[in-house]
Amino acid sequence: MQEKTSAQAKPASDVYLSDSSDDLDDAAAWVSQTGQDVDPVIEKRVRRKIDLFFMPTFIIGYGLVYYDKVSIPSS
Repeated sequence: MQEKTSAQAKPASDVYLSDSSDDLDDAAAWVSQTGQDVDPVIEKRVRRKIDLFFMPTFIIGYGLVYYDKVSIPSS
């Protein structure tokens, strides 16, 4: 029975991370093949949503964690 090599087992059309240590930039190669230009208007809208929703949520969450840590010794 003939054994399959790694080149025969994986289809050539799919993108896989290589197992070799020589190729250290697999992620950059994959992104460059599938990357798209970002519309500046959409980028501005997304950044505004992040600034208005996520940042206050993170700050409130961090405040609650800090309040919980401070209140434990006083109980």
